[in-house]
Amino acid sequence: MRRWIGWFRSRRAQRGFGTNVANVGSVIFWAVLFTGSLGIIQVVRFDAILNAAVHTALASEAQNGCWTSATTQAVVSTMTGAGLNPSSVHVAGATTATTPYGHPVEVSLNTYANVGMLGLTFTVPLRASATGTSFYVPAAVGAVNPACSAPEGVL
Repeated sequence: MRRWIGWFRSRRAQRGFGTNVANVGSVIFWAVLFTGSLGIIQVVRFDAILNAAVHTALASEAQNGCWTSATTQAVVSTMTGAGLNPSSVHVAGATTATTPYGHPVEVSLNTYANVGMLGLTFTVPLRASATGTSFYVPAAVGAVNPACSAPEGVL
């Protein structure tokens, strides 16, 4: 019986080159999975911040009838409060002229997220836009809001 056990033990698979390659491949796989997951979380977070900023800007535009310096400040404070650099946000579209009550106002913001994965950096463009209804009522018929200004493109 002992002779058979010795014969089987001598023919067992020995740890060798193939096992080491599998271990290295496993480490690379888990590193890519981990860093990729962090990148996806970052993109989702940036998108949520951008959507919050767009809705803040839309609320300000609806109240004032157009884009104003108060709208810029609201967007900047939303972005800064969430930890995103406001200078990376571009205003792609906004209501620049006074819009009377009941007419549509719109705002659109663009930014990008740099996602790193194992030393490689990918740039993911993000865009958020919203449309709403103006609640601005001028003091006189046909009057315009003097605070209306065109956004400068970059906040």
